Amino acid sequence: MTRLVPILFAGLILATSPAFPWSGECVWVINGDSIVVKHDGKPERIRLHGIYCPRWGQHFALEAAKFTANMAANKTVQVQEQEEKYHGLTIADVFVDGKSIGEALMEGGLAWWSEHYAPNDANLAEAQEQAMKNKLMIWSDPTPTPPWKFK
Repeated sequence: MTRLVPILFAGLILATSPAFPWSGECVWVINGDSIVVKHDGKPERIRLHGIYCPRWGQHFALEAAKFTANMAANKTVQVQEQEEKYHGLTIADVFVDGKSIGEALMEGGLAWWSEHYAPNDANLAEAQEQAMKNKLMIWSDPTPTPPWKFK
């Protein structure tokens, strides 16, 4: 019996950890990299981890938002929290039917890889490299302006 106590206790810690995955319906797309998901009956704002989509007013911002809406709106998504909340947003990897929305945006040339926040994410790095090589969407511009430099 004493061997079960640590296992049960570890299970309780895992279940309450912010990194524990959860599911909910995507009820709103704010922009390409931010959505609202119903969690425990309440709307929760989610910022996709490791990527930046163009901001409103930038080229391809609408395409990025439409892409995310087509992939996630009104669907059940799986949320894997990555960081503590930041300005009221949960930072997370979000999946639809096992496919990462962030990776899909990167593959389509609709997002920048955030090397600062996801430095070891080889999937995002590779997706960006391929999108750049193929000059997809934002990479069709010879000098795309990243969102963090857009004013």
